[in-house]
Amino acid sequence: MGVQPAPAAIPLAFGCFHFLPILERGDRFDASAYPDAVREALEDSPGIDNVGMSVDEEALGWEAEVPGAPPSLAELGSPFPRMGHSGIRFDVRIPRRMQEDLLRGDRYGIGTEEFRVHLEYGYEMPVVAVEPLNPREGERPSRAVMLVREFLIREFERSMRSTVTFDWLGPSPAHSDFYLIPSEAPEDCPGRFWLLDHTVRGYRRYRYGYRAEDFNDRSEVVDRFLFEATSELSLYYALAQESCARMEAWDELEEMVTELVGLQRKRGPFAFIRKTLLASRKVSDAQLALIEFRSRDVTAGGELERRCAKLYEQRGFSAAQALVEDRQSDRFEYPTAEIAELLRLIETRRLTDRDVMMLGLASVLGGALGALGGVLAG
Repeated sequence: MGVQPAPAAIPLAFGCFHFLPILERGDRFDASAYPDAVREALEDSPGIDNVGMSVDEEALGWEAEVPGAPPSLAELGSPFPRMGHSGIRFDVRIPRRMQEDLLRGDRYGIGTEEFRVHLEYGYEMPVVAVEPLNPREGERPSRAVMLVREFLIREFERSMRSTVTFDWLGPSPAHSDFYLIPSEAPEDCPGRFWLLDHTVRGYRRYRYGYRAEDFNDRSEVVDRFLFEATSELSLYYALAQESCARMEAWDELEEMVTELVGLQRKRGPFAFIRKTLLASRKVSDAQLALIEFRSRDVTAGGELERRCAKLYEQRGFSAAQALVEDRQSDRFEYPTAEIAELLRLIETRRLTDRDVMMLGLASVLGGALGALGGVLAG
């Protein structure tokens, strides 16, 4: 009897995809019609097949007039509409000749033309798992996420009839490759998956075991693993979006402070007057922006920290705890105290300059009035 080949691992990588309704101010949005709009948009592409959806009808049972176009994930908006516990599944076929173009000239492509996309909506953000079907040996599944992302961007840009557009948030892919491998379960393993090993060089690589007899087919394995991982990865992408929001707010604050510093460095009588008269409003605006930045750090950042702590207090199995912890530890501490001190210094100098200018004006005015009095007396 010959040696049986080892069961093939299921390669996976994750990202954050969504389909955003195309709306304008005053449009009436029927959330219950949204799933059909997404299905029609996907089925309109010749490269997409086998579209399936599980819809949380309670979450989508509303209709309202919208105040304007909803912001995309990249514009720091929340997923619109909120999908509750919904999911989307579809297959994608991307010919090798197209892969070279989508991957910016990579003539080797992914090693397969077939991909399965599993999209699940978490509490905070949507999470997508892209599964390359029969990929080239040694191929990183995270490249498949990039490829499918670029394919969907192109397909939705070409569509003239779609009422939704493709939306995504970076990093997509997340900085990890996952492999699900049929294997014998450890004695103390109560769940359906267990960590075999992982590496931390460059992209993380996770290898998880599962019992093949617990599932009917590989799609069921992936769906179950995504179900287990969604809460963690949804939080991971909420942290990623919050990091983008902080960076954007800091850039705006930094621009204000840079303008103020430039104004302080100018010399000459006209610059003196500008600093004295114009800086007050600019300092106030910068101080307000700093207060808003600090407030956001305390509220939004603190809330996400609490969710992370609560999530891992309650979990036994973890699919991506290292990713979430890395995202938390990468949180940059901006020099808010230093900026506050700089603004205080600028305001102190402005008030001093104002007093000097007022004394000068008083002297000039006093001299003018004295001269006028002398003329009148004469």
